[in-house]
Amino acid sequence: MKRILILALATLLAGPALAQTRQKDILGIPGGIINSPHTTLSNIEAKQTQDITQFLVDLADISGAITLSQQIPALQDPVGNACWLQFNGIGELLKIHPSPLNLKLASDWEALRLLAIGLNQVCANPNCGQMFVDATNAVGALAPIQNGISLASICSKIPVIGTSAVPTSAAPAPVVGTVVAPAPVAKP
Repeated sequence: MKRILILALATLLAGPALAQTRQKDILGIPGGIINSPHTTLSNIEAKQTQDITQFLVDLADISGAITLSQQIPALQDPVGNACWLQFNGIGELLKIHPSPLNLKLASDWEALRLLAIGLNQVCANPNCGQMFVDATNAVGALAPIQNGISLASICSKIPVIGTSAVPTSAAPAPVVGTVVAPAPVAKP
């Protein structure tokens, strides 16, 4: 009798949770496993994009480098910290838009523009130049063959992107089916 009472109480408590509507598959079965090709591809794409984004963010570990450059009181690296702070915008961009993996033309194009702007800012930062020279010297001392790579040679391949907005007229361009109203005349 005690078991029946516990089972009835559990059914009363769990019943509403079990009765919640679940997403149906293409056969109309709630919680079914047969999805439409579009749903299946969307799920795969979302998972891959999330995995790649996490991989890029973990690989870069810019926030970890920023923290480490100032974390040890006896070993401070203000040059490295300033450069990693400059890289932080690129790290945020990779979190938001792991370009060009979204395959959405306008947002991918804007992400590439922002990446070029961020890289140009890194190239213009003298702290990053010093950090790259230090890294090149360390690799050159350890490598049997000199590599000849410099920050200037890398930065020369990054396109310069204009960041000043060009003023445009306030009135929208006339389109078929619209009427252009005359602009108000200022009184002298």
